[in-house]
Amino acid sequence: MKTFSFFTLVTIACMAPIVSASAEREASNNQPRTKLEAFLLENGQIIIKDYYALGKISGLYGSDIEIKALVTYEQGKEDQRLKGFQIDVHERGRHERSETLYLDREEIEALSQAIEYMIHVSAKWKTVRKNNTEVVFSTKDTFKIGFYQKGFVWQGFSSTGNTGEAICQFNSPEEFRSIKALADSGLELLKQK
Repeated sequence: MKTFSFFTLVTIACMAPIVSASAEREASNNQPRTKLEAFLLENGQIIIKDYYALGKISGLYGSDIEIKALVTYEQGKEDQRLKGFQIDVHERGRHERSETLYLDREEIEALSQAIEYMIHVSAKWKTVRKNNTEVVFSTKDTFKIGFYQKGFVWQGFSSTGNTGEAICQFNSPEEFRSIKALADSGLELLKQK
């Protein structure tokens, strides 16, 4: 009996840090990751939100990614505008999921550069047999865009969320070119607002 109790105590002591780390991760997942999201979650104030539809890119199986430029500010504080993107990823088919996330203006250029790199690498690897390679760019608010290549087969994707993420898959780097064009035009629009 003492052996069982000792074993139980040791097991509990070993599991406590794992459970604690998991709880901390879960709590941090519920925290706003961007300035834009944190501002939009504030209560007790009047918030003005100007949306500018940039476009929608269709993926496989009816999925799509929709990007809007967003300028928001508190009433009476128009000179303290926050700017960025709202990105909606819609997964259709067997798993119907939709996720919305935000990119601060500062992240948009990095996103554009990452997509440009992926387009370049995809073209370079077109005739190269890859074992199983993945290239991914992630933002603060869990938006991921990337591709994987196995053999000569290329598969692009964008996704959101840590658990139960919505995924939009692409057949060719051309969709990446379209997403980059939306990001670049959105960045130019935000510079004028």
